[in-house]
Amino acid sequence: MNNEPIDIPVEDELTHSEDYPFCDDGTCPCHEDETLIAEVNELVEDGTLSPVDATDIVTGKYW
Repeated sequence: MNNEPIDIPVEDELTHSEDYPFCDDGTCPCHEDETLIAEVNELVEDGTLSPVDATDIVTGKYW
């Protein structure tokens, strides 16, 4: 019996759009995009978005 993990290829492309610039793939570079993160930070600074919601958006929990 082989207990080694197997790779399952993902055939769907990651979805990024103007409305949803952050995807749910934690390895995607979108989560490190300083420009996108700065835009979310502006929403926090002007009170439109809570810090918790901003973190969830940037980490892809609201995808």
